Amino acid sequence: MRRSVKILVPVLAVVSTEAMAHEWYTGKKDPVTGFDCCAGSECAAIPDSEVREMPGGYLYLPTGEFIPLRRVQHSHDWQYHRCIYHSEFLNLDQGSFRKGDTRCFFAPHTEIGAAQQRPWPG
Repeated sequence: MRRSVKILVPVLAVVSTEAMAHEWYTGKKDPVTGFDCCAGSECAAIPDSEVREMPGGYLYLPTGEFIPLRRVQHSHDWQYHRCIYHSEFLNLDQGSFRKGDTRCFFAPHTEIGAAQQRPWPG
């Protein structure tokens, strides 16, 4: 029985760390689509090397996807974060979304947070 306890404790530590990492995404919504950012597993930090800041937004290099500033939210930990869609779907109001598209995007720059205080045109 002692052996099973030793194995279980590290597993619980990993699970609780992952849950805490996603807590700050809870309640966040994309400012343009209004869709929730995370259901517990779609969001993660991404390396700076995968993002290029461009006029008017950010380019996510692995997919070539451009994320306009009006969709960018302020990161809580000074890293880039990206939430993705896990399936394709059609929303009659917002358009078509593909599996792997950016659902929400967070950038570490303070001007993003300040810019979010202003209303963005649709």
